[in-house]
Order: sequence, then structure tokens, then C-alpha cells
Amino acid sequence: MTKQTLIIISTLALLLVSACKKVDRDVHNYIPRVETVSATPQPDGTVLVKGVIISSGNTPTYFAGFCMDTIPLPCMLTNQVAASVIVGDTFSCSYGPFPSFQKYYFRAWAANAENYAIGKAVSADSITFDTSGIGCHLAPGYLAYSGPFNIPDHFTHFDPLVQSADAYTCWAYTDNHSISVSFSGIPVSGVYTTNALSSHGVQILFDGVAAKDGATVYVRQASPGSLEITICSVQVFINYSFSSPGDWFSMAARFTVTY
Repeated sequence: MTKQTLIIISTLALLLVSACKKVDRDVHNYIPRVETVSATPQPDGTVLVKGVIISSGNTPTYFAGFCMDTIPLPCMLTNQVAASVIVGDTFSCSYGPFPSFQKYYFRAWAANAENYAIGKAVSADSITFDTSGIGCHLAPGYLAYSGPFNIPDHFTHFDPLVQSADAYTCWAYTDNHSISVSFSGIPVSGVYTTNALSSHGVQILFDGVAAKDGATVYVRQASPGSLEITICSVQVFINYSFSSPGDWFSMAARFTVTY
């Protein structure tokens, strides 16, 4: 074997060694490591969940997010959401609003080009809607309107929340008037807007006539199986006299219904 041949072989061997990548025997070093930091109830009945990427693995982290369930170990695909932004190594998402009086479990997950990893679960309970932000303070079972008599009224009986087609509707009655409130989905604690049953909206009928859009409706789960509904001001049509065509007036109400 000539000296030139030995030089060529040595060069090739050096190139092959430099091109080879050392195999990591620990498979966990290939995938991300992620931790579920916290799940904190918010005043509006939602839960803010935070996570941190401990390690990206052997490739950059492409996606990160959370999963959620009412059982202690949520699967990654259960109520899964992806974080829209990862700031440094941290990310967060908002869940809810939720029904109160229930414990929820959250797990952070992250994925790179190799695979995904999922963190341990953290829980959140005592999820309530903070009513201090409500713009009016009405007595329970109270109804008032700025009609021609402007006399406060009180509800005498209620019909529970029931599903009809795609809406969930409840009724409240006084001796003179009736109110129905229809939700576009199963209502939970939070703030809604009267907008004819659009997403996260409600429709109010006063004596069978639809109220105007744009009013705020506050819903609080008062206890398991009951909802407290507060309407600070909504424009409703009142036909207060058989000899009058009626007019629009501001109405306020607070009542509790079961479901």
C-alpha cells in the first residue's frame, strides 16, 4: 500500500468520523421536558394556566399548550388548547368560564420534531364569578322598569332552565309581566350580551317581545343546580295601556332559577 493510498484512506476515515453523530442512549433527551406551573381562577370565572419548557430536547420546540379534564390525569387531546405565543420558555392559556363547585385538572404539553412530552397535573377549584364588577346592586327577586308608573315589582314564580332546540331558556314571572332569558349554550358564570343568541350571547323576551341588543347580562352559579341572573339595564317594549301603542323603557331584574 502506497503512502498516497494511506493518506486517502485516513482522510476518508476522518470525514466519516466527523460526519457521524453520537447516539444518545437516553430517549428522554430527544423530546422536550415541560412543567405545569399553575392554574389560577380569575374573577370572571375563567382559569389562567401557565407552563414552562424545562428543555426543548434535541430540536426546537414547535408547539406547546395544555389539556384539561375533571379527572386527575387528563389525556393530551382532552380539551386541548395550543398557546398562541411562547415567551422565552413560558406559555399560558385561558380556560372557561367554568361552572362553579367542580374541580378541574390541567396538564402542560410541548412538542418538537421528535415527539411530545406532557407534564404533571395541577388542579383548580373554588372557581367563582366576582360579582363586585356588576354595575348595579338589585335585591333578589327584583324587577323595575322606567315605564309610566315606575313601580318596582317582584317575581312570584319561575320556570327552570330547559333546552329547546339549540337554546337554553328560563322564565321568571311577576303578577303583571314575564321575562324569558335564552342562552346560545349551557350557561355558566360570566358576562353575556343580548345579541339574539349569537356566540356567548343571550336573548331576552319581555312579555313575549324581544329586548334590544347590546345589554349586559351577568350570570353567577349561586349553588349546584342554580343560576343567579342579573340584568342592570335593557331596553324592553312595554304596552302599558290597551289604548296606547306602547313604548321602549329601561328594565332591570335579578332572579335565580334552577336547572
